[in-house]
Amino acid sequence: MKLDRMLGITMELMTRKRVTATELAARYEVSVRTIYRDVELINQAGIPIASYTGADGGFELMNGFFLTKQHISVDDFSVIYNLLKGMQGAMGGKSTSLMHKLSSLQPALLNGETLFLYLTKNNR
Repeated sequence: MKLDRMLGITMELMTRKRVTATELAARYEVSVRTIYRDVELINQAGIPIASYTGADGGFELMNGFFLTKQHISVDDFSVIYNLLKGMQGAMGGKSTSLMHKLSSLQPALLNGETLFLYLTKNNR
């Protein structure tokens, strides 16, 4: 799933200094070209990724950039989390890892109230 892969790439870049397109392609079982497209979409979403060529090349977050949970509201987390939860059966449990990552960033997702509050607020 593209969203899962793009979030995974972003998380990978946040935890490691530099990662190659080949490593990412192998990890997500896609082509290197797909990784380049995903990185471009992540850049367009406002997360600045620097690309380096050569033997020590790869991708990394630009110096000084960090992503905090303030960029994504609890409502946003809740919608993503519950969409993944709903698709969990169809994906054979592949979304469980991503759901765990999201809930560690926003523990309020573990109670069902966040989705209820989101739906009530947006249906008025």
